[in-house]
Amino acid sequence: MKKHLGMMVLGAVVVGALGVFTVAFQVGELTDLVLVTTWGKATDTYSGRDADQAGLRFKWPYPVQETVRYDARTFLFEDTHEQVQTADKQHVLVTMFCAWRIDDAADFYGKIKTVDAAQAALKSLLRDVKVTSVTRRSLDRLINTDPSRIELDEVEREVLAAMADKARQDYGVEVVMVGVKNLGLPKSVTETVIESMKEERRMKVQEYETRGNAYATAIRERARAASEKIRAFSGAKASVIRGEGDAAAAAYYARFGEHEELAKFLRNLESLKITLQQRTVILLDESIFPMIKQFRQDGQTSLAPQSPSQAGKSSTK
Repeated sequence: MKKHLGMMVLGAVVVGALGVFTVAFQVGELTDLVLVTTWGKATDTYSGRDADQAGLRFKWPYPVQETVRYDARTFLFEDTHEQVQTADKQHVLVTMFCAWRIDDAADFYGKIKTVDAAQAALKSLLRDVKVTSVTRRSLDRLINTDPSRIELDEVEREVLAAMADKARQDYGVEVVMVGVKNLGLPKSVTETVIESMKEERRMKVQEYETRGNAYATAIRERARAASEKIRAFSGAKASVIRGEGDAAAAAYYARFGEHEELAKFLRNLESLKITLQQRTVILLDESIFPMIKQFRQDGQTSLAPQSPSQAGKSSTK
């Protein structure tokens, strides 16, 4: 009897556990989205992103109610690395990535049901929107040595905006982020693009050289005008100084004219003073240094010519 009672208790526990299993379910915090369907129609949703909805929940047993469980975390995928033509008929290789998550479990279940189907639809949508955005731009807006001319950020914003509305309306998902992962050039156009960039750089160099030459010419012209102005001023000033010097010299010449021999003596004496500045012994030839004659007169040494008054006294004696 005790053995049968134990089996009955064990059976009751198993039945109770199975009963609890059919009416209870767990919503994982941050990781689960659980949709409860009643007779096949979505009736309740529980999101692990909301702390109040996470934890143990209850429902009616099958077949009245069922649960559909989705991952509440963010999914990530990349589109294909494909060639896209730009607005100026060039070609680039573009790869983009997309991060998305289920926004409304009931809407998602009713419109697309599975994660794989949603990801396939989003890949197709990303490709279409990417091509539309890239083809509106020229190559130099995608690849350029000047970062201010590159519009990759604008491409990402355009693609995100175009995908977000359609993805939420058509699939019940939220597009969290899109971005450009790889951007390159096909081998067939790489050389052409490089030559185009070189030509652009050559034009920049010519522009800078022309601008520099213009600046240099302007500087030279200003310098020449300033030089001519300075020369004209200095010439006028020199003329004034020469005039003043000539006027002063004329006064001295007039004084020297009154005593011509005294003037000659003083000039010869100054020349001799300059010549004999060094301690040297010099043999002088009066044919070369006529000032020596001033020291000889009738065999006697005369240091200076007689003044007119002295000459008159001598003749009177």
